[in-house]
Amino acid sequence: MPFHIFVSNAQSNSIGCYRLGSERADSCNELFSRVSDIEAAPLVMPMAIDERAELLYVVSRSKPYQLQAYKINNSGLELVNTFPLPASMANIELTPDGNTIWMVSFNDNLLARLDVSNPSNQETITHSCGKHPHAIKISPDLRWFVHTELGSDTVKVMPYSTHTGPEFSQQIEVPLPQGSGPRHLVFSPSGKTLYVLTEMSGKVFVYSVNEGKSENNKPLSFVTQKAILPFDHFGLLPGLMPENRIADNAAHQRIWAADIQITHNGQFLYTTERNSSQVSLFHVNEHQIRFVTRFTVETCPRSIAITPDDKWLIVTGEHANVTGLYAINPSDGNLTHQATSPCGQGASWVSVIKA
Repeated sequence: MPFHIFVSNAQSNSIGCYRLGSERADSCNELFSRVSDIEAAPLVMPMAIDERAELLYVVSRSKPYQLQAYKINNSGLELVNTFPLPASMANIELTPDGNTIWMVSFNDNLLARLDVSNPSNQETITHSCGKHPHAIKISPDLRWFVHTELGSDTVKVMPYSTHTGPEFSQQIEVPLPQGSGPRHLVFSPSGKTLYVLTEMSGKVFVYSVNEGKSENNKPLSFVTQKAILPFDHFGLLPGLMPENRIADNAAHQRIWAADIQITHNGQFLYTTERNSSQVSLFHVNEHQIRFVTRFTVETCPRSIAITPDDKWLIVTGEHANVTGLYAINPSDGNLTHQATSPCGQGASWVSVIKA
């Protein structure tokens, strides 16, 4: 099954467009190749795909802040719209109907909502939140709206409606250990489990998603936590808040976890750690989680994506000059390196869609 792969290159101000072909391809170049490199706005980073409309949304985190919409085609991308943004957005989440994009501003401590169903819309609605929000997820059953606050060591949960959006008046805080830095998160396909990756402590926190009101009247119940790596082996110290890294001579020797993804069958969970250039594999079964092994990948892996058929994992490295393709063993989740293709500088995000 062929796929379109897109990589945002923050330092090159470009979007790399790739084609992932059949595993029966005669060569690595036929299997995974760069089709084109699209000049984009400065500091392009987070992306989201509307599969039904075949649109790729990309955020520029440099002034003038903006969201670009591209039509996906076999030769790459065609810019079809640009929406102004009030701040630099670190992460975006497209609602299932494709009408609304939710965003978080790490620097300005904001949640933001943009109606993209109206091509002429120029207004973004913002809501203040805690320190350094980093990611948003809407639960698969469309009942919960969840975001992380790295600087507050908090996950916040709100009831969600497809008609009215999140209920800010009913927001519930789920505290994490001080200095852990919750960053990215992912639901299990069933929506019964939430996995949260902490950037500075390098752990996966596992929560049960309560179907109704629990005894403590909270939507999430803590189950367990697991380290993503044997950090002593790599000599990695606990991570620091971004504003404290500038004067830190040991920044490259600290935990710096980045991304977390789960296969669509809900069996395998993968995380990345940048300073060790490792992807970790966990076997998961809803609330059960077990660390299995780790793999050395492209330098400073910031983002990973899994193809919808669960056959491939794509890795982008911030300090790498190639994007990596790995085959996923369907029986145990182990990764086998298959191919690389050139990328721009500062590769920061990867997204995939069926071709």
